[in-house]
Amino acid sequence: MPIDGEYAVTTKPIRVTLLGRLRGFSMIDVLIAIIVLATGLLALGVFQGTLARNAADARARSTIAAYAQGVVEQMRSGGYGTVAAGSSTISPATSTTCPDMSSQAKAAYCAQQAAGVSNLSTSISTRVFNGDGYGNTFTEATTAGSYGGQISYAAVTVTTTWKDSLGQSRSLVYDTTLSGTSLDIGNTLAAQTIPTTADIPSPVVRQANPGNNLNSPGVIPIAISTSQNAAATNPAPVTTNTGTTFSTMTYQSTTSTYGGYVINNRVDTKVVKCKCAYGGATNVSGSNSSLATVTAAPYRPTYWNGYQYTSPALVANQTSSTTGVDSTATSNDTDCDTCCRDRNDSSSDTVKYDNFSNDFKHYVNNGDGTFTAVTSGSFDNACRLIRVNGSYATATDLHNYFYGNLTTDTCTNEVAAGITTSCNTTSPSTVSSPATSPLPTSTAETAYAGDATDTSAASFVKDYLYASLTSLQAGTGPYAASSSPQVSGAPASLWAGYSLSPSSVSITTASTDNRFVYTRGLFIDHLETEAVTALKNAFTSCTSTTDQKKVEDCVLPVIPFTTVNMTELSTWTSTPASIINFPNLATATAAFNPANPSRGTVRAVSTTNGASAYAVGTVGVGNTSLTGILNTANPQISPYDYSTTLTDQRQFTISSATSGGSSGSIYFNVALSGLPQIATNSLTSLDPNVTGWFGSTSLNSSGSGAPQIYQTSTKSGSTTTYSILFVGGVTSTQSCNGNGNNCTTTYSTTPNSVSPVSTNPVGTTKAGVQLTVEKYNQQINGSGGTGTGCAPVVATQCFVYDVSSVSVNGTALTAGASPSGWNSVVAAGAGGTSQYGLTANQTVTLPVSAISSTNSSSPDLITIGFTKNTTNSYTVAGTCNLTTSTTCNNAGNNCQTTTSYSYTYGSCNL
Repeated sequence: MPIDGEYAVTTKPIRVTLLGRLRGFSMIDVLIAIIVLATGLLALGVFQGTLARNAADARARSTIAAYAQGVVEQMRSGGYGTVAAGSSTISPATSTTCPDMSSQAKAAYCAQQAAGVSNLSTSISTRVFNGDGYGNTFTEATTAGSYGGQISYAAVTVTTTWKDSLGQSRSLVYDTTLSGTSLDIGNTLAAQTIPTTADIPSPVVRQANPGNNLNSPGVIPIAISTSQNAAATNPAPVTTNTGTTFSTMTYQSTTSTYGGYVINNRVDTKVVKCKCAYGGATNVSGSNSSLATVTAAPYRPTYWNGYQYTSPALVANQTSSTTGVDSTATSNDTDCDTCCRDRNDSSSDTVKYDNFSNDFKHYVNNGDGTFTAVTSGSFDNACRLIRVNGSYATATDLHNYFYGNLTTDTCTNEVAAGITTSCNTTSPSTVSSPATSPLPTSTAETAYAGDATDTSAASFVKDYLYASLTSLQAGTGPYAASSSPQVSGAPASLWAGYSLSPSSVSITTASTDNRFVYTRGLFIDHLETEAVTALKNAFTSCTSTTDQKKVEDCVLPVIPFTTVNMTELSTWTSTPASIINFPNLATATAAFNPANPSRGTVRAVSTTNGASAYAVGTVGVGNTSLTGILNTANPQISPYDYSTTLTDQRQFTISSATSGGSSGSIYFNVALSGLPQIATNSLTSLDPNVTGWFGSTSLNSSGSGAPQIYQTSTKSGSTTTYSILFVGGVTSTQSCNGNGNNCTTTYSTTPNSVSPVSTNPVGTTKAGVQLTVEKYNQQINGSGGTGTGCAPVVATQCFVYDVSSVSVNGTALTAGASPSGWNSVVAAGAGGTSQYGLTANQTVTLPVSAISSTNSSSPDLITIGFTKNTTNSYTVAGTCNLTTSTTCNNAGNNCQTTTSYSYTYGSCNL
């Protein structure tokens, strides 16, 4: 009921009955558990399969990656010169034995088997980029550039594809670059190239143009590639008179952005003459004082390895040298301790100091041209030292292969060019005359070495080296051993081809008329094995092995050569000595000045107009050739050093004129003796033709009319020998009485003449007079042959006569003893056809100094003697034919038998 108007609340308790604990799993639980377990096992199985596949793929990739790297390394081992732009594909070829590296295809097969894959294929893509030489820009090219100062590299991509065990396609890409440089100087690539400043982190050195005569008078740069030049300074004899120093620089041929010429390489050289001794002191002083702790141990030589001079190696198992400086010597250079300690060779040494004489003894110079070999006490020595790692090290010996005179300039030209302000002459009339400057003409410099901006292959030095490539690559040195312009053969022909021999110089008798000679030596190192390899690789890696310019760009940076001004270092003599001399303009202690040389200055001694002589320079070929002529009178150190010399000469002719030129002539006639004439003749000649001197004028050019020929004969037994005399022009004079009757014609002859300063002779300017004589032969009963002999055989007899002697006024000249003797050269097929069909001539050269008559009334007589050439002459054996005939009268009685004879070649001797 409601209480107080509200309903009452009645509560009633709720009963809950609790059951007991449940036991086991329900079916649902089991099913869930099975599902979870199955899922896990399935996941584990998938993971294991994936792991196995990944392991197999990793093994395949690792194997194929190694194979791809091997493909690249195979390219690398072939050398940078074999790299070319393009693409190629390698497919496996079955091999029965793995590994098999006999071919790329079999190597691919073995890699495929090892990797457990199929359908292996490798493609190689190569792109080549050549730089501008400064590292600024690169241009894609078809082949690797030559290492003439430019940077070159190849980008290589090796892409290998295959199918795995499930047949799925896989691939691996291997990228790398190849270049001509390597940190390992021993591998193949390093041997290919010459590092430049762009390859080696080092300071960049710039200086004024080393090849500019304004900066370095007398320096002749060599264009060793399109971007590099090399130059050697004028060697300067030092004040101690013990040695010569100079530097050879390789520099870029154009100025850099920052000004100056970039010096790529500099080789500082010092050549010293030393007095050494067995058991002498080995403490190094002077420039090598920093090596005091290791001075006792001897070193093997530093040598050119293809791109630099090596650090010298210690002699194995030798803690001290057997030789050192002679402590009693008073004039040794400060670097003689290094020279005396190290310069010792033995037959077992691979790299030798002296690779030219094969004589490893030490000698005492006796001062008379003889030498005594010693094994104790003092001895004479000379070394080339090259600065390596900051100190002078003894290097392999020098060798001078070619020594020659260059035409010297006029004082006017050198002053105008600003190279000098004085040419050692105060005579205004001679400043424009030849050889009034001690420096070579620009024409001679270009012909000798090429221009500083040379873009061609043409110059004597470069042609000489190019012609020597085969023998240099064989390690045997240039194609000709020591040679000079006086020596016949290829080097002399090359020299003459560039017209490098100076012409004759007319010099006045004024004491102020100083004239000059200038000589240059071409030095080439002996090429050791490493340098030979580098040269071969540089040659084969060239973009062309037949284009001379391209080959030179490739190989010249690899060849260790330099050209040196030898004027100061030559021994000068005159032949004959009574016409010119060599006054020293500088004392032994004077500073070297190329505009004021101490040697090679020429002055007149004789006052005889037209008198001529030769300035003859002589140098050795080894180290002593650069030790300086201000040394002792006997600088040589061995018999080989003494006997092996080079010479060249220049002609000077006395002129009384105050300016260049000659005011007179030298007169002579020519006689040919010893020729067996078959008929006498007057002006229509069956005799050998004789023409010109200096290769231009005819024999009688100074006279008028036809040549006058006289014949005399001498008889010895049944043989008559004729002498033919050629004189100059013939002048006829007719005189008559007043009525024009009783006319008489008289003839006078003018001897041949030659000006002492006529134009250059053909072939060589060391010649005085050159006479061309048709090579003579006498053929009987036949029409004659051709060439230099008696072929074809159409004559009973054929006798060839060669020049065998030359005399002047009855005094015989020595054959081949230039410049005072004579020589001759036969040229087959040259000249006109003689009476006997022989088309050949013989050029006879004799010095002007042998011909001295300036009086046309008493000319000199040049007699050219001939003797029979028994090798080419012959007498044909004859065939005697007998014919018998019988005649009778009409009745057939009184018969008479007649015998007659006839012959074919020869005669019948009854």
